[in-house]
Amino acid sequence: MKDSESHSPSVVRLKSYMIVNILKGADDSNHNDDEIEKTLAILIGLIAGVALIIVFLSFLSKVCEKHKDV
Repeated sequence: MKDSESHSPSVVRLKSYMIVNILKGADDSNHNDDEIEKTLAILIGLIAGVALIIVFLSFLSKVCEKHKDV
């Protein structure tokens, strides 16, 4: 390819198109990482919530047993 051909409008458009798609792909990758992090945070929150409910129910059970014996 000659130097004059390397700067033709079609080559410049092709290079620009490739760069834009690469950047969009990187942005999509970051977006997917964000979605994974959000999903993981939700799952951890749900697990922690269930654990707290179990502890609370266990506490209520012990309190009810003490009042039942009295």
